[in-house]
Amino acid sequence: MADPTLRIPNEAKTKANILTGIKELTGSTWVIDYEQNSYYKTSGGTNANVAVGGLRVKSISQTLQTGENIQMFYSYQDNTGKSTGQVLTEAYRNLVLTIFGLQRVFSEAPANIYDVNGTFIGYSSVKTSYQNGGYIVSEFYNFSDHPDVFDYSNPAIATAAPNMTSSVNFAFKRGLPVKLTEYDASGSKISEVINNYSSLTKIGRAHV
Repeated sequence: MADPTLRIPNEAKTKANILTGIKELTGSTWVIDYEQNSYYKTSGGTNANVAVGGLRVKSISQTLQTGENIQMFYSYQDNTGKSTGQVLTEAYRNLVLTIFGLQRVFSEAPANIYDVNGTFIGYSSVKTSYQNGGYIVSEFYNFSDHPDVFDYSNPAIATAAPNMTSSVNFAFKRGLPVKLTEYDASGSKISEVINNYSSLTKIGRAHV
């Protein structure tokens, strides 16, 4: 088995050499803060949020030329504190492969851990909070909503399907916005937009 510590991300190193600020010609400036990606792991009896590679935006702050500061904060957890993140497969942790009794250690998982769009982790919902106390909850399709279909004639291969390339891929459906709900500072719903997808070319939108 692979040493699990090899797949534990280092936030400080992950944040190295990334864009954290923008200065516009108008004089206003932007500051972007990041945090580790995470997903809620249930396998192995873990039942906890687990940090994984890559970063997500934690907050964006804009300082106008007048000195006024506008901030937005992003939360990737549901009301119970569970991360809404999902990974394509937990095979990303497997760095050791035994072939004919010979153990080989890889620097990258030998399994296919990205979908055809290069997506490793997706979020089912994201909460955007504003300074006035209002917030917006955006919901998206994720891996569990549109999983890839594996069709292999060899049962031995089929059992390892999550670690292999899919024969029918639904990556184009994942990440699509499902619902956007806006709330005021008291938690009262202001508006709701629900998206219904019937085909690639025909998209309906309902306002409530």
